[in-house]
Amino acid sequence: MGPHCRRSPTLRRLGRARYWTTALLFMTMLGVVVKIALRLGFGVKYIMAGPMGFNI
Repeated sequence: MGPHCRRSPTLRRLGRARYWTTALLFMTMLGVVVKIALRLGFGVKYIMAGPMGFNI
């Protein structure tokens, strides 16, 4: 974590592992909302298409 962590008691209390877990889950939730908005607003079917049928 960066220097901003030293000033924030909440981030200091969470610790490195819980901070990154929370950040990952938050970004995943945000990504789902963005994907839904793209699907409804622009008709985007897949954000990323990989090999052997791996689609997101």
